[in-house]
Amino acid sequence: MSASSETVLITGANQGIGFATAKSLARKGYNITIACRNETKAVEAVKAIQAENASVKIDHLLVDFSQLEDVQRLGQEICKHNRTFDIVILNAGVLLPSERKSKDELDMSFQVNYLAQYHLLSFIINNQKGSKNLKVITLTSVMHKLCGSLYKIHKKSEKWDVMFNNEKNSQWKTYSFSKFATALLASNLNKLDGVKATAVHPGAVDTSLLNGIGTKLRKHLSFLGKMMIGTEEAAKHVVQCVEQNVHPSLYSNEGKLEKLNSAPGREQFDGLAETYR
Repeated sequence: MSASSETVLITGANQGIGFATAKSLARKGYNITIACRNETKAVEAVKAIQAENASVKIDHLLVDFSQLEDVQRLGQEICKHNRTFDIVILNAGVLLPSERKSKDELDMSFQVNYLAQYHLLSFIINNQKGSKNLKVITLTSVMHKLCGSLYKIHKKSEKWDVMFNNEKNSQWKTYSFSKFATALLASNLNKLDGVKATAVHPGAVDTSLLNGIGTKLRKHLSFLGKMMIGTEEAAKHVVQCVEQNVHPSLYSNEGKLEKLNSAPGREQFDGLAETYR
């Protein structure tokens, strides 16, 4: 199948890495659907991408990942209209959000970065099961490696609810857990028929995700400035994963393939998913 006939869904693609990824893929001939919360910003992003790529189809879907009810609505809408995708990029995310709890009383980082997007993805997978193969790219972080070493991972999935949503956790810890979950998601999706998935750490980028970091903390983290890359460079690492097949035991760390941390198996992962159904 040529890129010109493939459709890509990218969550949170009205800005940052997601927007840069959408532009890059559109230039390559992919049709793009962006899914985000703010309709005004979504329309502006669609117009900007379309202006540079008149020959491809660009549209948007509205969804608020901080509300599982809204994710349910979009999932049902996708199934009702039988919308299918060749590639799904789970890009939406938050870092140190001002509100720690969602309206669903879950940790905001865990819900937005992982749970809500997995919920939406489940609708898509079930809707096109047996009729269309799917490639999934999940955006993780090198911080997922802290889970299992610095941050304890319970072997029993029934304890994961508390592990992920413990109010005593620092926001850096909950962010790391959420990115552990997205890396684990990619690994386990590869066990499904008709699905191929890759986790990617696109690089440290000074995007709107960092808006939650205060001035004092920014000063302490100023050394990271030399390590940060632009959104276009980060998007290249995501696009690489779209265009190549990566072994399930590996993930992309800024374009370099590395081994994923030893992670719980499918049984534990399914247990995590069932906790929130």
